[in-house]
Amino acid sequence: MANQQNFSARISWIGYIRFIIMFLLFGALIISTAGGAVAGLVHLTLGETAAKYVAIGLFVGGSIACFIYCLYRLIQFKAYTDDEGVWFLHGYFPWSAGIKGVRWENFDQVLFRPSLFSWFTGSYTVFIRDRYGNTVTIKDLFLGKQWSALVNGRAMGSPTPRSTM
Repeated sequence: MANQQNFSARISWIGYIRFIIMFLLFGALIISTAGGAVAGLVHLTLGETAAKYVAIGLFVGGSIACFIYCLYRLIQFKAYTDDEGVWFLHGYFPWSAGIKGVRWENFDQVLFRPSLFSWFTGSYTVFIRDRYGNTVTIKDLFLGKQWSALVNGRAMGSPTPRSTM
């Protein structure tokens, strides 16, 4: 597989919208709960006015910091090929970050799930399969249909992958 062209794809805008909705639902709830607990402690020691400002500061500051960090990590999500295999770089937090994938010698195929929504947005769920039946799932891959065709074409050794348009 040496001297082959490498392909990469990123998460589509649908993945960012999903992230923002989940952040608004869960992130704000968690940060406000933690901010309320700290504000309660501050209220006991410094008074009610200080507690309000601490709660607002923690909520706004914590929300912005968490949002920026998670968005930064989401931007780094990437599906790609190299001389070793097909890979997906993922994970929001340091303990969950990593690379999943399949080496070329164990590669079977890359599949995508077609739907009206996927066709309309260009955002596909992609499955990287190995010859043992294990699967790596990538949600909301931008132009995942075309990426699947390119990777499968490379695996079969075709010089120019077929068009999927």
